[in-house]
Amino acid sequence: MQVTLAQIGTRPGSKDELDPLIQAYLERCSGFARSETEGFRTEEAFLSWLERQQGRTPALAVLLDSTGKQMK
Repeated sequence: MQVTLAQIGTRPGSKDELDPLIQAYLERCSGFARSETEGFRTEEAFLSWLERQQGRTPALAVLLDSTGKQMK
């Protein structure tokens, strides 16, 4: 299993206030699965990248709202 924490709206490789949280999450995940982070400028860029991911099963996106609201 591969876990990729993707951010939309940031420049890839840019530093921001979320970096410590992202690194903590990746450290926790890395004990159980390969983990990495990716940054995308737009939703279209993210969706294009997601479509190009290949494996034995299709990639699955889990979307989290930045305001913390549960999406139904």
